[in-house]
Amino acid sequence: MKPLPLIVGLAILCASFSAWSGLDEALEAYDNEQYDEALQGLLPLAMQGNREAQYHVGNMYNTGDGVPQNKLEALKWYRLAAAQGHAAAQTKIALSYQFGTGVPEDIKEAARWYRLAAEQGHAFAQNMLGGLYEFGEGVPQNDLEAAKWYLMAARQNNVDAQSSLGDMYRTGKGVTQDYQQALMWYQRAATRGDSSALFNTGRLYHNGEGVTQNYQEAIKWYRLAADKGNAKAQYQLGWIYYFGQGVSANDTEAFTWFRKAAERGHVDAAYYAGLMYHTGRGVTQDYRAAIKWYRQAAVRGVAYAQANLGKMYANGEGVPRNDVVAYALTNVATNRDTSAANPVMHNRKLLVARMTVDELRAGQKLAHEMLKPGELLLALDAYLKRQRSANGKTVKGR
Repeated sequence: MKPLPLIVGLAILCASFSAWSGLDEALEAYDNEQYDEALQGLLPLAMQGNREAQYHVGNMYNTGDGVPQNKLEALKWYRLAAAQGHAAAQTKIALSYQFGTGVPEDIKEAARWYRLAAEQGHAFAQNMLGGLYEFGEGVPQNDLEAAKWYLMAARQNNVDAQSSLGDMYRTGKGVTQDYQQALMWYQRAATRGDSSALFNTGRLYHNGEGVTQNYQEAIKWYRLAADKGNAKAQYQLGWIYYFGQGVSANDTEAFTWFRKAAERGHVDAAYYAGLMYHTGRGVTQDYRAAIKWYRQAAVRGVAYAQANLGKMYANGEGVPRNDVVAYALTNVATNRDTSAANPVMHNRKLLVARMTVDELRAGQKLAHEMLKPGELLLALDAYLKRQRSANGKTVKGR
């Protein structure tokens, strides 16, 4: 009777070996995108409690590979794997809570799951937890904690963490400011193609921070980032060519980069694209295009865009002349700076001198509406629509 435990032990060992052999084959099918075959191998193992199989079944339901996409079903399998300490599954649950996919959005719960995975050494979770601490989302804001988690992830070659750690060394958040450390981490991320790191490496050379100032080196790094669609780098290239920093001024090149950055939502680039269309510098003069870009910058608070848009209405450039609109936009542009040193105040004085009392009142009322958060273009367009309607009635009455 004594040999029986040995026989049972061997049976268990063989079953275990068979299960792992089946898991390897199923995972290989999964990696090869043979999802039907993968599911046939993974699902029985997942139901038997294999956490790796549970995690991958969760992935299949999450993405809809081999099964109908079902976020709730995915979460069910992730939770089963996470309960057994599967760090990647814990991270998937954290992402679900952070972005509200399959569960109500709950950033505190996301932080809890990220921490579980991060404490097991999961680099992605460490980086995400660092981000939550940096911005105080779901946890108390704490730069020291942010830097700690970024460093853990960065040492595991997480490129986002390397770039973020570079930011912290550059700004002195959570660590002693150290431009050379910043450069080191930026370049580690840059070698892997991270556009933010490429841009920030260029910025260090542009400003001479931790390195000898070198515009040509800055341009090299900015171009690498700009070619990856980094709007900040595109804007900086526009600035360099517009003002001729370390290179001969080149309006055509400046406009090209300002326009690219503007198209990616860079607000200051939108202003310069508008300015160059307005003045015909580096591009054929086009008032309508100027108005388009000025509007995009004006609604996001760029005072000079607001002032120049007002100037176009004052002069009838690309739009019918309208002193009420011009005055309102000029008031918005000077709302935070009414000093005589502000050049926009001179334009305002010229407008006031030629306006009637009723026009001034209308302009002040319109400016009041424009100053409400997010209302500038809505108020402007509503006023112009009313004006067109009133003018149409006047014409019909005649």
